[in-house]
Amino acid sequence: MAYLVSLSKVQWIWLIGTLVVAAAIVALGWALEPGNDRGATSSFTTAMSIRDIAPRLGVTGKALARELSLPLDVPKGKPLARLGIAQNDLDHATAHLLSHRPSRLKYYVFAALVLWGLVFLIRLGRPDGSPSTERKTWYPRIPYMVALLVALARIIRERGNSWTSKGV
Repeated sequence: MAYLVSLSKVQWIWLIGTLVVAAAIVALGWALEPGNDRGATSSFTTAMSIRDIAPRLGVTGKALARELSLPLDVPKGKPLARLGIAQNDLDHATAHLLSHRPSRLKYYVFAALVLWGLVFLIRLGRPDGSPSTERKTWYPRIPYMVALLVALARIIRERGNSWTSKGV
């Protein structure tokens, strides 16, 4: 807390401005992130074939067949109903395949963290006019710890998604 009190008015402007810009970068990434395509799963029916569905999901026919627990050499042009696939199984498989689409939000969070780190190191780390005798208080650990915790939470979230999708 003593660190925040020792910041000058110009540094407070930098601090608030950086936080606003970093939040705007993350919000922009969130807004540009493609939404969950839950409606897209209902557009697939068992009257369609693997050849019809796989390109719309962005996967190969073999990947869709594997997800549907079909042999890899199954005829890809046959309707799924004739292959014994129920609509519920198809919806579950397509939802699972759609959940594996990569997220670009992590790049926006990374850009916001880099911006914060640069501004902190260049402008905010050392309070204006502070004497050299107080240099132990210049670059406080809390901002570093917050950045590390955010990065760790993001890694755990990403790993958790990949672990749960593999059934671990």
